[in-house]
Amino acid sequence: MMKFKFCFAYLFLFLLAYGNAQCLPSLTLQSNEQYLFTAWVSKPGVLNESSYDGIGVRLKDNNSTIKLIFPSGEIIDGWQKIEGTFIAPELAKTPLKVIFINDDSEHNIAIDDIRIIPFDASMLSYVYDPTSFKLVAELDENHYAKFYDYDAAGKLTRIRKETERGVKTLMESRIYIK
Repeated sequence: MMKFKFCFAYLFLFLLAYGNAQCLPSLTLQSNEQYLFTAWVSKPGVLNESSYDGIGVRLKDNNSTIKLIFPSGEIIDGWQKIEGTFIAPELAKTPLKVIFINDDSEHNIAIDDIRIIPFDASMLSYVYDPTSFKLVAELDENHYAKFYDYDAAGKLTRIRKETERGVKTLMESRIYIK
């Protein structure tokens, strides 16, 4: 029998100046369960950094910090992934607070594609253009995106895939009609 568990995805972009901010509502998770937290962070306009130091996420209950998570891995098109596991607080009624940290007083940070899912779960997310309703991105179970590009006539012209080594083009086509 399949057991459904709590899964949370927030696909809106946040901007955070210097300091700490709780960008999400408090969440109540299943107690003593292991979860996976992932998000993408960026320092808009900052080039040539190998890692975004001074950025992090503090997961906490009412009394204490449960986990601190920092960006790791390659920076891909200006974005670096934050990923880590944690155990939900003992009491199911204790809300989890997700607090983003920006210790860089000179740069704002951008936060996007936040996911909190059970550790043994898999999740796909889809992003649609709000005007044309066309699929523009698909986030896979590893939280990497596949981007869909269209021409002015609305025809699919290119599919690009995010990988640990950067963004790669999977398919590209052009149609010319006289």
